[in-house]
Amino acid sequence: MHQKFKTSDHITDYAIGDVHGCVEQLRIALDWCAADALQSGTRGRVHLLGDYVDRGPSSREVIDLLIAGPQESHMSWHPIKGNHDDMFSSVWFDPSHNLATAWWEHGGQQTLQSYGWNPLYNPIPDTLDEFVPEEHAEFLRSLPMTAETDTHIYVHAGLRPGVDLEKQSLHDMMWIRGEFNRSCHDFGKVVVYGHTPDKKNPCDHGNRIAMDSGCFGSGVLSVVAFDDSGRSLRFQTITLESTVENVASPKP
Repeated sequence: MHQKFKTSDHITDYAIGDVHGCVEQLRIALDWCAADALQSGTRGRVHLLGDYVDRGPSSREVIDLLIAGPQESHMSWHPIKGNHDDMFSSVWFDPSHNLATAWWEHGGQQTLQSYGWNPLYNPIPDTLDEFVPEEHAEFLRSLPMTAETDTHIYVHAGLRPGVDLEKQSLHDMMWIRGEFNRSCHDFGKVVVYGHTPDKKNPCDHGNRIAMDSGCFGSGVLSVVAFDDSGRSLRFQTITLESTVENVASPKP
């Protein structure tokens, strides 16, 4: 459930915010990371912050892309689990799951349409396996909750202040908002997270870096690159029309 990595001058770490079915922006973001690492002469390690499905138009294509993995030999991808990924996979394996209604009402319909379900011609299915392959559900179910380097912790929603990383609840790591988002707590390492969309994101808050730019609504997907073994950062915002680099680190 937890991945640990060493930082190195030979590796550039990247993080990508919530995708929510926006596969074209994701492709551009991953290509940008690969080109950036190649230009710097490093290996690229991409941490994807969860919520690959729901709301946007192409959830199936996003999962296909992540399962296929990088084509470039100098790149590795390390997706972690978001609350929408957890809801989707949980309902696939247990249609009576208590999250079924929440999933359906918060993006599940768009996800199922990406798998070929048509609301004009198909009733709401009792089970998802008619449309969604088990490989996709198992991929999401098996994703780790967090990743950690020498300098950063990557998690979907955030961490509860004052609780050690190994004692954090799964619910908080996928769902927490207010208490974490208002916190000035020193978590020991900078926390890189998504989950809470804001037009100001990406944003460096000092103890935490917010990466959810609400791509399914705004069309903007955020990327951060950590240079100098994680001691400095660069933001990149990805759209279908252009990429706009922010050399400085935006502050709230």
